[in-house]
Amino acid sequence: MKKKIKGQALVEFILSLCILPLFVGGIISISRVYIIKMKLHQAARHGAFLISTGKVAETTVRQEIKNYFDTGYPKVDMSKLGMKFKSVRVSFLKGDEVTVSYSLKIFDLGKLNFWKGTPVIEKTFTETVVCARQSIL
Repeated sequence: MKKKIKGQALVEFILSLCILPLFVGGIISISRVYIIKMKLHQAARHGAFLISTGKVAETTVRQEIKNYFDTGYPKVDMSKLGMKFKSVRVSFLKGDEVTVSYSLKIFDLGKLNFWKGTPVIEKTFTETVVCARQSIL
C-alpha cells in the first residue's frame, strides 16, 4: 500500500515540475504586457496634457515620454517606441491628440507546441489620448 502512495506522490511531483514553470512564465509574460500597456496609457495622458497647455514644445514632450520609458521595469527598446502628435477638434473645442505605441515580442499561445517551443510574434500596442486645449481667461 505504501509503495503505491510513494509512486503516486513521485508522479504528481514530476508533473508539477513540468507544469509549474509554464504557469510562472505565463504570469510573468502577462504582467510584462500589462505594465507596458499601463505605461503607454500614462505616457499618452501626460503628453496630451503637456502639449495641450501650449507652453511645452513637441520635442520636449517627446523627451519626457522617452525619459518615462527609460526608467523602471520592464526595460524597453527605444527604437520600437513610436509617438504621434496631432491637432484635433473636440466638439466645439480645439484639442491635441497624442498616440504612443510600442512593438513587443510576445508568445503566440494559439500555436503552442510543447515539442517545438512556443512561437513568438511581434505585436504593437497603441494608446491614444485627446485633451482639449486650456485657455487662460
